[in-house]
Amino acid sequence: MLTNDSESEDFQEMLHQFREIDKILQRRCHNREPHSEELLDAHITDQLLPPYMPHKEEGAPRVSMTSAIPLVNRYCAKLPGDSFTHLTPQCKVVQVRSGIPPGYQATLRLPINAPHREPITGAIMNRKKYAEMAVALKTIELLHQHGELSDRLLPIEKNAFLESENYGYQGFEEEFVEGQARPGTTKRRQYYNKQVAVCLQACQPDSEKRCYLYAITMKTKELLPNVLNTRGRKLHRPEDSPQCFGILTSKPIPRIPGFPIYTRSGQIAVTISAIDEDMQITKEMEINCKKFHCCMFSEVLRLKKGNLKFEPQSAPSAYLIVPLISEGVGDNKTVKIDLAFLKEMSRHSGALDMPSDLPDFGTVQFDFVPEKFEKAVVAPIYRNVDQPQRFYVAEISKTRTVSSEFPSEKFRTFADYYFEQYDIQVTNFKQPLLDVDSMASRLNLLTPRYLNHKGKALPISTGEKKAASQKQQLLVPEFCYVYPINASLWRKCICLPSILYRMNSLLIAEELRLQVSDEAGIGVRTFEGEYPFPNLTFGWEGLNMDGPTSTDYNEEPDNQENHTKHLEEGEINPLEEMNGVCTPDVERDFLKASLEDHECDSSSCIGASPATILQALTMSNANDGFNLERLEMLGDSFLKQAVTIYLYCMYPKRHEGKLSFMRSKQVSNFNLYCLGKKKDLPLKMIMTLFDPASNWLPPGFMVEEIAAVDPEMLISEEEPSFPITQWDPNEVNTDTYDYDDSLSDLSDDDDLYSSTYQMPVFNGNTSGSVIKSSFTLQDPDDIPKLTYSRTKPKTPAPDLPYEIHTQQGLSDKSIADCIEALIGCYLVSCGSRNTLLFMSWLGLKVLPPIDEPNGDTGVPINKLFGTIEQPPSPFLGQVPHANDKLVFLLNGFDQFEENINYTFKDKSYLLQAFTHASYHKNMITDCYQRLEFLGDAILDYLITCHLYNNHQQLSPGALTDMRSALVNNNIFASLAVKFEYHKYFKAFSPELFSIVDKFVEFLHKKQEIQGMDSQLTMDEGDKEEGEDIEVPKALGDIFESVAGAIYLDSGMSLKAVWDVYYTMMRPQIEMFASELPISPVRELLEMEPETAKFGKPVRTVDGKTRVTVCVASKNGKVEWKGVGRNYRIAKATAARRALRHLKNSKK
Repeated sequence: MLTNDSESEDFQEMLHQFREIDKILQRRCHNREPHSEELLDAHITDQLLPPYMPHKEEGAPRVSMTSAIPLVNRYCAKLPGDSFTHLTPQCKVVQVRSGIPPGYQATLRLPINAPHREPITGAIMNRKKYAEMAVALKTIELLHQHGELSDRLLPIEKNAFLESENYGYQGFEEEFVEGQARPGTTKRRQYYNKQVAVCLQACQPDSEKRCYLYAITMKTKELLPNVLNTRGRKLHRPEDSPQCFGILTSKPIPRIPGFPIYTRSGQIAVTISAIDEDMQITKEMEINCKKFHCCMFSEVLRLKKGNLKFEPQSAPSAYLIVPLISEGVGDNKTVKIDLAFLKEMSRHSGALDMPSDLPDFGTVQFDFVPEKFEKAVVAPIYRNVDQPQRFYVAEISKTRTVSSEFPSEKFRTFADYYFEQYDIQVTNFKQPLLDVDSMASRLNLLTPRYLNHKGKALPISTGEKKAASQKQQLLVPEFCYVYPINASLWRKCICLPSILYRMNSLLIAEELRLQVSDEAGIGVRTFEGEYPFPNLTFGWEGLNMDGPTSTDYNEEPDNQENHTKHLEEGEINPLEEMNGVCTPDVERDFLKASLEDHECDSSSCIGASPATILQALTMSNANDGFNLERLEMLGDSFLKQAVTIYLYCMYPKRHEGKLSFMRSKQVSNFNLYCLGKKKDLPLKMIMTLFDPASNWLPPGFMVEEIAAVDPEMLISEEEPSFPITQWDPNEVNTDTYDYDDSLSDLSDDDDLYSSTYQMPVFNGNTSGSVIKSSFTLQDPDDIPKLTYSRTKPKTPAPDLPYEIHTQQGLSDKSIADCIEALIGCYLVSCGSRNTLLFMSWLGLKVLPPIDEPNGDTGVPINKLFGTIEQPPSPFLGQVPHANDKLVFLLNGFDQFEENINYTFKDKSYLLQAFTHASYHKNMITDCYQRLEFLGDAILDYLITCHLYNNHQQLSPGALTDMRSALVNNNIFASLAVKFEYHKYFKAFSPELFSIVDKFVEFLHKKQEIQGMDSQLTMDEGDKEEGEDIEVPKALGDIFESVAGAIYLDSGMSLKAVWDVYYTMMRPQIEMFASELPISPVRELLEMEPETAKFGKPVRTVDGKTRVTVCVASKNGKVEWKGVGRNYRIAKATAARRALRHLKNSKK
């Protein structure tokens, strides 16, 4: 025999053991006659006992003596096991009668994880083989009675098992159309109507109806930091103006939380409050209100385009926006409709951009009145007459007039510039110039301007970029048209789309909260007194980026430079990992609550906040300040845990394989998609970026015509080839906001309306030259006095399969994600018991039903479902000498209890947790498979809760990666060895013990816990092919099964499990929080995304699997091979070897 020198000692020891075993076998079997089986006549044998037939009819399925043994073996082979164990029944034949013919009786024991644990005794037969057949036939009868065999006397298939247990998809039979994506997947995309809150539908104010008036209150919460106020402008507080906007409707609007918007001045807190809930309006007021409303959205905001029509009686939402004015101070302050302003604006409706008469330049002396231009909105009347460009008057210059020196050598004065450029004559040479700010292009004010659409802080412009961004735009008062709306109210009008959009979203969330309250009995429907829910927040409040905030435009410029110096060349670090993090005050330390509050009374719960529900309805594609990803991760783990506990307790006779299959069907994306669709969640979800200029329908407006849609286009497998959140087929002369990656132009130079014309922009230093001008002197079109806006040519846009204002596209998986996020929402808000009731309301089976003899469908969910009772002990006390056997099998386990600092009350749980399916000597408990099924879900949930509660600074993606790093077989198996689980492992599988011993030896040499990214080999060389140390799954399984055992032994206490396992896992949790590991395959693909390619698996001579990974480098392609017991292990091995080589080569 040949062997390597390094393995010589181990080989000699194994050879010695083999020879000793051979001697023992020869000594015991030396005189035994070889076993010879006599031939049996099958026909005669089948006549000895009647066949077993579930249905006594001709042609019905039957099992006879000769077919019973193969069927029993076939059934045992389908029981859950691993590659090291082949489960077979144990059969013992004894002679019970002597004489001629003798009598033999067989006793059969099924594998330890079969539902029938008692020994089965067959009929007495005159031959040993007949006795074995007889007991097999009796076994078939018992298995059929236990539901393990179908009426066709075959092992029940998984889908048939679901039907027999009434655990399928009742009412959710979605056809799988060939050639289309499967239902419930990401690729399957359908289109749904955007929902409008019920209270906003058919609510047109009428002079003959009772009306409700609500005020939109805006108050400054946090001013824009100095570093972002590049021009040092005065920041306007909306509360300083007595005028504001209100909502006039014929339906009451429920109370909703306040919410923030983000303007040029900073963070603004918005609340909707009732002013008059019993108001009567006149017919004239009704007409004026409609004109004012139409003017605000069509002319001020210019949102009416193409196929949009103002028709409140037919529009999806029909409330009206009206002007309000506050009078008095303190307790005497009153807010009412500004009737004078309403009447004045109704006269301008339809002609807001058209001066009553155009001036005759140069003939009439212009009289400059400063009060007319202070805090005004103006537009130059010599440019773009059809769609003038509007400006806010920031200040009236005190140092420059039209006679001042022009900042370019081409013209002597400003007056000369306008005469030579536009052929218009200035009549008042003493009039000062107007320093103006252009209108903001950004109508989406839901998130700060200093964050991009991914929630990351934008780089701050400094140095030359900052100087270039501080541009000055000057206008001549004589050539400007002054709008009848002052700048303060105009700025508030710019906020209206964002406010109304957010209000509708919160109202939809409130409607869902009320629906859950009415139908599930979770939460309070109405509140007396103070509103209990906190305002909507994103977790961005209080982040001081540069010290004091800007309060006045006269601040010294030196101070601004100092503020900016600290943030040069980088991003705003405090916000870097805040993407999608919603931290409302309602989120308590729910981990502690979950551990202690298992039976919380639903009547004492006020319910989930609309703000948290809205977060659960918002997809990441919406690019809002929050999204559902964190809640989805939490809801996913709780869903898995809840379904697991329900299945474990309600199906005590089902093995782990069937329980896992049942769980996979309940938590599958397809099932969650069906449940979400049944509750109309797709209509409530927010999927697309809010862009008022292209995909938002203003109140009172409707889409005039909707083109016919091909039904085949309603289900799509691929994403559209155009950005559906940005493009509108009927868009006319509007710009959608482009989220740039720099703040250099975010001050005041972005233009709301698309136009080729821009005012001449001058540097603040008059000695400079013109920095930017969109016209050229050589262009003859610039010569006429009055010019018109020119629309940029657009490429033909593809046809949309849906109407972008009223519909949106959603993948089926997005709906499933929303279900999980809503579960997480109710978990953090209402506790575990109420969340289980909420899940039952959705249609998930997580609680046992209570029989309702009356069948009253109006009974709340909390009256229809009970609680899960503690399952009975796994101890089989009817086994002879069961207590003595328990004590014998648990000899020495008191040391293990000391290691984990937990003492079991019911020791049978401890024995079950360590019993492998191959250990047939344990006849008093089940094997650990069911406990592992339970413990896996419990540990996953507890770790997820801890991460969610204690690592809120991490992004959802980082949290998911951290959970994957902590909940995997490598970590669990390593911790099992660290706390000596392997010393108590009970199995009859030499191959399995060999792998366990190798892994334990490997860990003792490495002296560290092995994670996903660990190098599982002692060979530090750079060989082309290698085989890693295999991490035994059995060790990870018993680590999880002990968690399940503690949970049951402690009376189903999550706290007891967490107290034990957090102590063991705390070092890994803290380590991974600072340095997150990832799997070797993922790390390699992220390091070499273009060149790393894995080949197909190849079977080796010794039955193992080889996988090759190829990575292209400067020197050509390099290959590494990994060998393992299966494809997953071999692939990870190849990736580890490639990573080690690549990292060493970089060093």
